[in-house]
Parts: sequence; C-alpha cells; structure tokens
Amino acid sequence: MGITKLWLQDQQFARSIERQIDRSTLIDLLGIVLYEADRAARLEDAGFADQAPSVDCLFDYVLDALGIPAENDTFSRESFSALFYNDYWLEHRFESLDMVLTALEELRDSIAARSASAEVLRAGFRVIDPDA
Repeated sequence: MGITKLWLQDQQFARSIERQIDRSTLIDLLGIVLYEADRAARLEDAGFADQAPSVDCLFDYVLDALGIPAENDTFSRESFSALFYNDYWLEHRFESLDMVLTALEELRDSIAARSASAEVLRAGFRVIDPDA
C-alpha cells in the first residue's frame, strides 16, 4: 500500500514496504524529519508554505521499519504521528530521539497486544444462527 500523501501518490519511493533499518539510522531519519519540520515552521512564520514535502516519507519509512502496518481502511498511523510530532516535537515530552523511538516501539507493542486480546475475545463469542 502506498504512503497516504496525495502529493506523492505517483512517486516510486512513496510506498510502505517491509524495511530493515538499524536503530541508529532510524534515529537519524527521525532527526531529518525533525529538521524539516522546524524548517517548514520557520518558512511558515515568514509567510511561505511547503505544501508537498517529500521528507514526509521518511517518517513513514521509520514506521515501516518498526513493523507498523501501512495506512488502510482499518488501520491508522495517526497515533504514531501524534506521538512524534505533538508529544516530542511540539510538547518536548521526550528528551531525545532515542527515547521517542522507544516510545514509538512501546506504542506499537501496546496496539498489537490490544489487537491480539480483541481477537481472543472475539473468538470466544459464539455466533448463533437465528434460523437454525
């Protein structure tokens, strides 16, 4: 599935695929995303806007490497974006990129555990056919 950035929909690099990226490189990618977010904010303060940044794909690459499912009709990556951009970039709730990467991993694991638990609960219900 493609990365859900409309301005990048026809670009070959804008896709969510399984990725193998080491932790140091993930932190560097997050650093680039942060640098670009700061740059875009400064441009906006000066009255300019970059409405189609390709660097947005880098954050999706990090999520791909963490094994987080691609955006689709049943799954949203919004909580991961909120954790990075709101909690880390804007609110400074984490002291380092390493800490925010760990928080992204913990969020992934928490969502996976809740999903598995929901599947177990769902499997425990019997469906009764009223016509039987």
